[in-house]
Amino acid sequence: MNKPETDLTGRFTDRPKSMLLAEVVYDSIRRAIANGAYAEDERLPGENALAGQFDVSRPVIRAALKR
Repeated sequence: MNKPETDLTGRFTDRPKSMLLAEVVYDSIRRAIANGAYAEDERLPGENALAGQFDVSRPVIRAALKR
């Protein structure tokens, strides 16, 4: 799964300013599932792994997964 693009400060550059970080992560994970990056019966990586992939905190990942 590709990480969304960030600028030099680490902020996501491909999201509207009004969009929450958790929404960006949620949309990225949802698109990855829809595109077949994860098999139907496959579990998603854990919070720590997802936080590392998206370069965000675990609470952001938790908020995204609660959607």
